[in-house]
Amino acid sequence: MAAMWPRFLACAAAIAWCAAARADDPTAAQSAYDRAKQLESQGKLAEACALFETSYRADPQLGALLNAADCNEKIGHTATA
Repeated sequence: MAAMWPRFLACAAAIAWCAAARADDPTAAQSAYDRAKQLESQGKLAEACALFETSYRADPQLGALLNAADCNEKIGHTATA
């Protein structure tokens, strides 16, 4: 159970980082998407998934949706994917 805390805290930080993202905000969406791609390349998939989803909510684009689905599949969240 203790191993879950670092992942939880990382996800919480990613969500807090994107709290300013509003619906229909392409600038915030692009920023979240770019950060998610960085995290994904570093192997931090849980954080990247949260940011892809934030990006999609801020500006619903197919790329963000597909990346979120792929990311969730990689971490075993197949129902979310």
